Amino acid sequence: MLKAGGSLSRAKKKECRLKKQHLIAFSLIISIFFLCGTALAVTMWTDSWDPDVNIPIKPGNALKYCHDLTDNGFVPGKDLITGYTLTLSLYDDDNSPEKAFVNLPGFKNDGFYNFDYKNSEYGWSLAGFLSLNAFGKYFVTISSWKGDFYFDKSILTATGYSNTAPVPEPASMLLFGTGLIVFGFAGRKLKAR
Repeated sequence: MLKAGGSLSRAKKKECRLKKQHLIAFSLIISIFFLCGTALAVTMWTDSWDPDVNIPIKPGNALKYCHDLTDNGFVPGKDLITGYTLTLSLYDDDNSPEKAFVNLPGFKNDGFYNFDYKNSEYGWSLAGFLSLNAFGKYFVTISSWKGDFYFDKSILTATGYSNTAPVPEPASMLLFGTGLIVFGFAGRKLKAR
């Protein structure tokens, strides 16, 4: 208790100092806990177009369509796409030679469809990456250069980071933890007077 002159005994001072140290340690632990839990969620968005009736593509004609990931939860400006793959399925109605040209955003991924396989995959291009992140849309044009064939389906799969969940920002949690530590030291200084 208080001694003559209004000061605390040594045991009480030690007890107060120990409580403040525990408060500071607790504040640091809580701050670290919140900082570790602020990672963005790795997410996959998939948009597929599989018409009820397969679409014929005749020589000299083209099929144009758009994959829209905003229909599947992607939010441009908040979410970030880091990679994507387009899977196309075209098929030949007879054994005549066919040649299909697939035009995608940018120059890198344009190419011919290989009818020897059931599906063909197309990967990354800078223009596609920018279009998906800015608008959530990916435009595809398939044209027949030789022969006729059918469009079966198209699947766009994008992976990235979703920031739509209410996850605390690391800077906010660091500021909160620093504030708790400052209050702990300020309380210590006030009690010392």
